[in-house]
Amino acid sequence: MSSNLHFIKSAKLTTTAGSINLEDCFNDTYDVYYVALRNFNSDGSANTLYLRFLDSSNAVINSGSLYNRAQLSLNSGSSFSEETDTGGDRITIGTVNADTAGVMNASIYVFNPYNSSRYTYVHFQSSCRELEARKGAGRLAQTSTIKGLQIKSDNSDDMTQGNIVVYGVE
Repeated sequence: MSSNLHFIKSAKLTTTAGSINLEDCFNDTYDVYYVALRNFNSDGSANTLYLRFLDSSNAVINSGSLYNRAQLSLNSGSSFSEETDTGGDRITIGTVNADTAGVMNASIYVFNPYNSSRYTYVHFQSSCRELEARKGAGRLAQTSTIKGLQIKSDNSDDMTQGNIVVYGVE
């Protein structure tokens, strides 16, 4: 079985910012979307980036208890680790640094975002920093119509570059 990708929308971070939103990228045409995050970087070291969804009004869903996540972190400088977070306010995707070795890339599949009678799930993997990778899954623990997404910096360090591309999967 082969999948076809259909370009939906893209955004490029053109100024230093703490977050970037991509509005109106999910609709009733597809049940599955592929989101590519490319060349994200930061003005600080060990800056974690995370994902939040945008509701039907393109407002950020950031309640402290709606996101669940499980992931495996693979780091060349330490042991592998399993992490879980239930009832959080985001889904952690990866880490960036303020140098060329710190660029993060990620692949994210989003399931059922526009279907208000189903939960929205994600499956992601990222490579970042010096030989660090993450692979995991997450869920928005409410049923609602999701129209977009936000990539946000976890601390006071801003993102300095990055591209988001969204595709519908057929």
